[in-house]
Amino acid sequence: MKDKEFAAEKKRVQKYIKKWDLPLGIRWWEQIHDWCDEPIGEGEGGLEAGAQVTVEWKYCRVIFQWYLPGLAVMSEESLERTVVHEMAHVLIEEAVQARTKDDAQDHKERCTELLARAFLYLARNPFPVEKKNG
Repeated sequence: MKDKEFAAEKKRVQKYIKKWDLPLGIRWWEQIHDWCDEPIGEGEGGLEAGAQVTVEWKYCRVIFQWYLPGLAVMSEESLERTVVHEMAHVLIEEAVQARTKDDAQDHKERCTELLARAFLYLARNPFPVEKKNG
């Protein structure tokens, strides 16, 4: 991927990060975005992963890895869904890492509360309706 294409794809991903990090409640997390031009791992079905996330929930820190050549072939709808999917990992990772049954319940409740707040924010602050071409 050439520098110009890399920059254009990075800007395309950033558009959806900016759109979704506030509504999903992670804008105030420390976010590190690693823009990759080499494959970052294997996704579903043996395909190259377009993105990967590492969550340090205790510290509200998240590292996103974005494999730009893999994302460049996605439609706008697929790219937006991928960005939201990776951000959703941030909201549930705490529950996933729980060690005991009691611990799991507390973390599950907190993650559920994060999701509830995100949904309420979206309900109260809907995005403007986007007009489709044609």
